[in-house]
Amino acid sequence: MSQKALAEELGITFQQIQKFERGMNRIAAGRLHGAARALDVPISYFFDALPTALDGRATPPRGLLPAEAWNEIENDTLHRRETLKLVRAYHTVPDPTLRKRILDLVMSLAPAH
Repeated sequence: MSQKALAEELGITFQQIQKFERGMNRIAAGRLHGAARALDVPISYFFDALPTALDGRATPPRGLLPAEAWNEIENDTLHRRETLKLVRAYHTVPDPTLRKRILDLVMSLAPAH
């Protein structure tokens, strides 16, 4: 989804989206919830991948600005939208034997794993 499309969905300007993305402006909880709905991801998507400090609070990787930390997370294949969609679809298959066969198929198509 483009920044412009997301901004329209949230009723704000795309420049505001850019400020959120760069960490220049904070995003309110309600707006974050709207973004999660627009992007079809759980709100935890924005937090789950952040490393945690010893006290359990999320912390960005050392030396990175918030936007750069998000870019690193975005580039992680486990947090791509298609990965989330694949996992969700996989877990809706009711037959455990069929799920195992699907997993075996995908594993056979993947390069060395």
